[in-house]
Amino acid sequence: MKYLFGLIGLFSMVWGQAKYSGQVLSPTSEPLFAANIVLKSNLQKGVITDLEGRFQWIGSESDTLIISYPGYELHSLPLLDLDESTPISIKLKEKSLSLDEISIRAYRPIAEEFSVVRMEKLDIYLNPISAADPLRAITVLPASTNTQESANPSLRGSAANRSRVILNGVPIYNPVRNSQINGLGNFSLFNTELLESQSVYASNPPLTYGNSSGGLVQIETNRELKQNSTQLSLSLANAGIFRSQQLGDRAFLQAYGNYQFSGAFTGIQPNSLDFLKSFSTQDAGLYLFLPLSPKWELQNFVYGIAESYRVETQVFAHRDDAFGSRKRAFNVLRLKRQAKNSIWSTQGSLDLIQSKYNFGNLQSRTNSTQGYFSTEYKSFIGRKFSWQAGANYDSYGRHFRDSSSILYFSNRPDIPSSFVDTQVFRPLVEAHVYASWSPNESLKLSTGLRSNLPLAGQSQFLSFQGSMRWNPNSSHSFLLSGGRYHSYGLPNFFLRGNELLASDQLALDYSWSKDNFRLAGAAFAKDEKGLQNEGFIFIQRSRIFGLEGSLEVNFAKYFRASIANSFLIHRIRFSENSEEFNGNMDLPYFVKASLAFNHPKWFSFTAVWLGRSGTYFTPIIGGEYLEEFDLYEPQWPNSVFSERLPDYHNLSLSLSRYQLLSQGSLVLFFSVNNVLNRLNPQDIWYSEDFREGSFAPFSLRTFYFGVVWSINDQ
Repeated sequence: MKYLFGLIGLFSMVWGQAKYSGQVLSPTSEPLFAANIVLKSNLQKGVITDLEGRFQWIGSESDTLIISYPGYELHSLPLLDLDESTPISIKLKEKSLSLDEISIRAYRPIAEEFSVVRMEKLDIYLNPISAADPLRAITVLPASTNTQESANPSLRGSAANRSRVILNGVPIYNPVRNSQINGLGNFSLFNTELLESQSVYASNPPLTYGNSSGGLVQIETNRELKQNSTQLSLSLANAGIFRSQQLGDRAFLQAYGNYQFSGAFTGIQPNSLDFLKSFSTQDAGLYLFLPLSPKWELQNFVYGIAESYRVETQVFAHRDDAFGSRKRAFNVLRLKRQAKNSIWSTQGSLDLIQSKYNFGNLQSRTNSTQGYFSTEYKSFIGRKFSWQAGANYDSYGRHFRDSSSILYFSNRPDIPSSFVDTQVFRPLVEAHVYASWSPNESLKLSTGLRSNLPLAGQSQFLSFQGSMRWNPNSSHSFLLSGGRYHSYGLPNFFLRGNELLASDQLALDYSWSKDNFRLAGAAFAKDEKGLQNEGFIFIQRSRIFGLEGSLEVNFAKYFRASIANSFLIHRIRFSENSEEFNGNMDLPYFVKASLAFNHPKWFSFTAVWLGRSGTYFTPIIGGEYLEEFDLYEPQWPNSVFSERLPDYHNLSLSLSRYQLLSQGSLVLFFSVNNVLNRLNPQDIWYSEDFREGSFAPFSLRTFYFGVVWSINDQ
């Protein structure tokens, strides 16, 4: 279910506080409907403008309003500068095609011209299906082809194993929590309150970062805090606390903790969660931003989580309860030095994971360790040219201790098992260089190279890319990008080697925005090579071609609507010269639509519909009886991925109410997932002799509700 902590409510008025009014206009003095106006110290406090661009604000004089609207620059408005008796007129400026201040450029990604979407914190909170989670916010994008109701970034048909999530310059492998609210979905490891921005590279991941051959998500944490505050939350399956504390003029500390439990959530809707038995999660995070001098700053994020779950599942014909648990702790540290026209940074991390899994006669114990260190230097030469160079060392080790069945198709407890002890270690040393040039205000060209230093029998590889972004005016933007990319797949239960993956990519992205409309489209092609698994099936080559389109519009004063669709052709091969088959990501359509209603005196309401064609799967066509074990062995057809699951359709609704308090706010939220109670299959479960099968669904209709209380220090 969806945590709606970030929904921006529309306030009830509070007597005795200052009252301000104004109007938000475009540069040509046209009123801007549905412009967002929030407090700088707390993005969960805000209103939107009406059809005439007008708004009213009741609140403290000791804060600053932030006005935002797609296609325009953010506008800051200190309340102390305003007169209650005089309405104010605010004209927004169109976003510049280039960045004017070197100090700002240094902190934005140098390869941002590759980014299809850049999300601010407010974008994540306002996303109708994000549940205020950064990675779940990505799933609403046309470029997201995630078909598993999870937070794993799957971009433009590529497997999640090929994409990377980067936090403050450091790759975070396995960036999601395994324990699941509904038994099937996941949330990310990141708290949106810590984020300053999130850039999504759906194709052609920038070579300023390495080990990615699919897509890339870059997350930057906060560098500014204006007010001390405490946030308390309680919901059907979670209790949490979040504290922000200033430590000086610019230094600050943010800390949080959550306890997630299953009793109430599963208890009120047992028929919707037949397969989910129990879950429990405890996590805590601490983030420190410490300016050491006007030029030096330190960022440190420490996170720990312990989680466990029990869920009924089935593999082939054996159905049983599966038990899983995981403990994880990691630390991401970055040191930066910024000069007038350059920036140097070094960053590192240590990530430790211990996990257990039991299912029938299968017992798996896994320990993972990742260590990372990198250093890089960026230089800005005037307003037209910039370059970057750097190197990194990335070590990843995994120790498997597994007792697995001697029969691949049965985990029945009475079937003998064998013990396997496997250790995998992958060192990776890479160096890169990247440059971009803007011959004029409307055109930007860039190119990058990245290569490795072969270690432990590795092959030498060279990754390269190029892009051209053209903005003929403030409304239109074109991005042509292409390149060759390399990454190492993460070892898993089925595939435990260090497999080198490669991908050739070409993409053309286009966007158009005008007033209350935004239109975007893309065409892309990928040729992916390298051994990777789809469950029990191993693929050597994958070809993907896709088209995307999306439209967003504000209308009828209080409404906002969006619709997006993706079309994918996916073909796979088991070897370079084998026959070509349909891939499981072959999707004739993948539609995502939302309708939001925000009334300044009543409530916020959002409806979201996701619809896609069913994914391909390989059916079992019968079973052969094995007298020795008193069970049936599955029989397979000659062709893989020959049948589709039924189409997937999910309508979800959410409702929230925001109440402004004298020293904080109160948010009440309620949501319904899968309103129509549709059985959306994610797999097929077979009878013991494999003659009959039934669909195993994603979650049926489920309800969720809770409250968030924010308290600001005086």
